[in-house]
Amino acid sequence: MEERSRPPNKMQDWYASPVRVLLSPITKRGGIGGFLQHCLSIGPEQSARRIVRMCRRVIGIVIDRNYDRQHGVDTSGFIPAKFLAPDSASSQFSHEYGPTPQKSFRRMLDVLPCSFKDYTLVDYGSGKGRTLLIAAEYPFKQIIGIEYSEELVKIADKNVATYRGQPLQCTSIESKFMDATVYSPPL
Repeated sequence: MEERSRPPNKMQDWYASPVRVLLSPITKRGGIGGFLQHCLSIGPEQSARRIVRMCRRVIGIVIDRNYDRQHGVDTSGFIPAKFLAPDSASSQFSHEYGPTPQKSFRRMLDVLPCSFKDYTLVDYGSGKGRTLLIAAEYPFKQIIGIEYSEELVKIADKNVATYRGQPLQCTSIESKFMDATVYSPPL
């Protein structure tokens, strides 16, 4: 069965396993011998960079899963774009789903010199809704997520409903299933 023909409700987190991430360079190259040969061909500096990048991804997966366990949600994992909304006109412009790193997003929000209660946050490509949930820890007037994958919108809605953790300062959270190019944000 060709991967692309999988039904959207059977989506899975293709790159969410730390073991899979660690073993993928070896399995892609046909085993240890192929992997070592590839490392020799690209040189020690490039090999070290790739190993560091791979380790960062594994650490990110562990942190993401911890956030999900702590808050009773499902925001982690990486899903290739071809499984998100393959029949959508926007699919040609999309990338894989991957959650926003929580620490980076909180840092961005923390340095904004504004009164959140006067603003609506709009997240284009809101995915499973992690950014919506983190933003709701701040007193925004409203939070809106725009996502072209119906499956991800359903997951985001469930995440908003099942979120547990510190009380949310913004409870006006909405995830919209639509193409971002036709959305008109509130004024």
